[in-house]
Amino acid sequence: MSLTVKSTDGKAHNIQFYSDISADGVSGDNSLDVTWSTNNLNGVLAHQVQLQNQGQYTEINDHTQYGSAYYGTNTASGLSYATGQNSVIRAQFISSGSLGNSQDIAFRAISDRWPVFAFARDIGSTSDSSANPVGFAVGHVRDPLITYIVAGNTMQDRHPYWLSKFATVSDCVEYQHAVNASNAMDNKVTSDSNAIYTDYAPITALSLRQAMGGIEITISKTSSGVYDPNDIFIYPKEISSDVYLYPNPDLGKRLLAPIFTHQRSGLYPNKWSVHDFGSSYLVANGHNNGGDEAMAVEESGNMIIMALSYYRAKKDSTFRLSTDDFAGHLANQTNLAIKGIIGIRAMFEIATVLGQSADASTYSSKASSYVTQWEKYAISSEGHLMLQYNSPSSWGMAYNL
Repeated sequence: MSLTVKSTDGKAHNIQFYSDISADGVSGDNSLDVTWSTNNLNGVLAHQVQLQNQGQYTEINDHTQYGSAYYGTNTASGLSYATGQNSVIRAQFISSGSLGNSQDIAFRAISDRWPVFAFARDIGSTSDSSANPVGFAVGHVRDPLITYIVAGNTMQDRHPYWLSKFATVSDCVEYQHAVNASNAMDNKVTSDSNAIYTDYAPITALSLRQAMGGIEITISKTSSGVYDPNDIFIYPKEISSDVYLYPNPDLGKRLLAPIFTHQRSGLYPNKWSVHDFGSSYLVANGHNNGGDEAMAVEESGNMIIMALSYYRAKKDSTFRLSTDDFAGHLANQTNLAIKGIIGIRAMFEIATVLGQSADASTYSSKASSYVTQWEKYAISSEGHLMLQYNSPSSWGMAYNL
């Protein structure tokens, strides 16, 4: 988070910034005890908070139950900090414009006098601070990230990719690089969005951040215990999409890698793609009994379409129940049908790339024939897409294609 101020009257004013985080980001159960500390990490003053008793690979209410949250800022003139009860710390800043550099060491439950971890920065008198932004960095660090089932029916720990590049958390803090990269991406997103419609940019910029925040880039260790930066798997918390091909096509490849690797292992008994890697995000133990939701067309279509999308973005040739389960096992779903047709068409392009001309011709003709029939059954006389074939009172929206 990078903060600047510019006065609306053009005059200089005395400016102080305040920001804090609370402990509820480290657990989904606010009755659990947490511990914390504040330390100078190579010029970065950082608060660190974590559960007192951690549970590896466990979640409560979508919060991991291990690892540490960090909140940091560069040490600079006018900086002060404090840890303690939220109402007390915030009132202190409101009354004085600074904090007392004090640390509350009465470790306790998250909801017991709600401890917060705060910074204040007095930048003095200014009318425009854009040349000297005040920056705060927030993050959550844990290792390992995921446990993943591999051939032989054993579990493999997956570690943060950054550990192959940096030795410590403080080494990762590269504020100016992060700001420059963020600004460059924002400019690209704004330009590309405005080329389609000027109101898209705020939505697409936010959506990209949410998507990138919803994945974890992982690596394994070699047999000698060294981090292997070449064995990269990416895991999404929930449904993913082609958005990852936009900033970097290799992200799409690494999202597909654990899926294809798992299918190839022979552990999954069904003849179509697995629906997900397991019931709990942190434990990717698959469905060796084949008991996952049987979305044969949906998930197999996803694999094919995503593989083709990656090829289109990178030109790298070396590599039935649908998500609308809110409606139950609905027959003749238009979105599911078009996904299957797109999957067939994708196979045409893949076969073409591989030089399989006969297969390519078959896939192409089938896709063309099916899409003509689909348009007849899926689009109402009023021109809207139906959720279900020949059901004009239903409305659907094509998505996740």
